[in-house]
Formats: sequence, C-alpha cells, structure tokens
Amino acid sequence: MFRKIFPELTSLLLIVLFVYTGYMKLADHTRFANTIAYQKNIATFSEIIAWAIPLIELAIALLLFIPRFRRVGLLAGGALMSFFTIYVGVSLLSGEELPCSCGGVISQMNWTEHFFFNLFFSVSAILSWFMLRNVNHGKSKYKLSNPLPR
Repeated sequence: MFRKIFPELTSLLLIVLFVYTGYMKLADHTRFANTIAYQKNIATFSEIIAWAIPLIELAIALLLFIPRFRRVGLLAGGALMSFFTIYVGVSLLSGEELPCSCGGVISQMNWTEHFFFNLFFSVSAILSWFMLRNVNHGKSKYKLSNPLPR
C-alpha cells in the first residue's frame, strides 16, 4: 500500500511545489533574473537560466501530472531538486551569501531550512521513482511470479 501511496503523494507535492515556484519566478521574472545575475558563478548565463528554470519546473509538473510520464517526472524532479540541494549546500559550506528570489512561504525559510526542504523532496522523488520502477516493471521482490499452482 505504501509503495503505491508514497509516489502519488510525492508527485502531488512536487506538482504543487513546481507550479508554485515556476509561476512565482515567471510572475516576477525581472526580480528572479536579477537574483540570478547576482551570482558570480552563473551571472554570464543569468538570462537563459532565469527563463529555463521556471519553464523546466512547469514542464516537470506536467510530466508528474500525466500518469504515463510520472516516472520521468519523478526522475527529472529528483534531479532538479538534487541540483538545488547541492547548490545550496555548497553555498552554505563556503559561507557565500545567497540571495533569495523565492516567494511566499518558501521565502520565510533560512538557508539551512531551505537545504533540508530541498533534500526532503530530492530523496522523496528518487525513492518514489524506484518504487514506481519496481511496480511498473514487475521487479518488486515481493511480487509472486506464479501465485496460483496449476
């Protein structure tokens, strides 16, 4: 039961997260682009990144919404959240000051909380991907190959 519910719940939470954050970044695109431009390591590509990230987030939300593409969405969402987690983690360890272009509730988090928030979604997405892979391909170690004797 858990193996069915957890991926569905994770997908739903990621859809809400990616639609919300993607929309917020597009709604205040100038602020988001300026925040990206402030980052010295990626400033050269700030305009491309400022469009790509919210569009990727919305595309992943769409993949997660369509059951046929959910596994791809979970893998992509897990990868994107892992990238964000690593970026925040490296910045925290280096002592680099991070500007925040997040909106609403997420902007109220400090960067350590943000790190663990991202880590939770990264792990949940990847774990859900594995769960769906086992269910969808019959590779679950709990599945009986021939449940009824002949």
